[in-house]
Amino acid sequence: MVTTAYRIIFLIFSLYIIFPWVLKFVLRTKFLSDIKVSKNVCLTFDDGPNPDSTPEILKLLEKSKAKATFFLLGMNAEKYPHLVKAIIQGGHEIGEHSYRHSHPWKCSPVHTMLDHVLAHHCLGVYTNARRGLLFRPPYGKFNLILCLYMLLRRKKPVFWNVNPRDYKQTSAEMIFRHVKNNLCPGAVILLHDGRHNGARSNDAATTVKALDLILQESRRNGFTLATISESLTRGPVVKDHQFEVDFL
Repeated sequence: MVTTAYRIIFLIFSLYIIFPWVLKFVLRTKFLSDIKVSKNVCLTFDDGPNPDSTPEILKLLEKSKAKATFFLLGMNAEKYPHLVKAIIQGGHEIGEHSYRHSHPWKCSPVHTMLDHVLAHHCLGVYTNARRGLLFRPPYGKFNLILCLYMLLRRKKPVFWNVNPRDYKQTSAEMIFRHVKNNLCPGAVILLHDGRHNGARSNDAATTVKALDLILQESRRNGFTLATISESLTRGPVVKDHQFEVDFL
């Protein structure tokens, strides 16, 4: 009886965690391979929008004529819809990053599905990209429900290969040094314009300072800083983001 119970638990664990982990490895390998073909560098920002850092990040990107992809939390998009509008009007791309940033390995199937369905509809209020939106799961982790969600909603999972952990660093120079040492065609850089609740994090202003240095270094090396979609298609992004609500 005990052995049977262990087998059932292992089967459930395998289906819920291990299978998605293997699938993530396959998807990540293909994604980074496709990005590398473009020879672009992709700046990505998670957990925003944030009124303390997103506007400053947008100014730096505009100054450098660089494009980026922002993975937004639904709850922050609801709080700061004007920043969602500013991101899109700047020619940047938005992606989904859940509603509350709950860890997929610590969430029940019901909680997981509700959190991501809510985020999907929240971002759908601001853009017409109701299907096929880029998707980055919290902590870069998947469970079985998230795999099914991606399939049903036709989400494109997005990963990274340069992570300076800017949310923990207190020095912009340390963030910049890590990125500089890994800066090359095909780099997908993970930065954060927001800070999710419960994270042991620094002030997002540190990321802003580091971004300025990263942009300068990219210009010196002649890198093209493009959105994820531009890099995957190796061509211009179709500007299909249209606002459906009035912003005051």
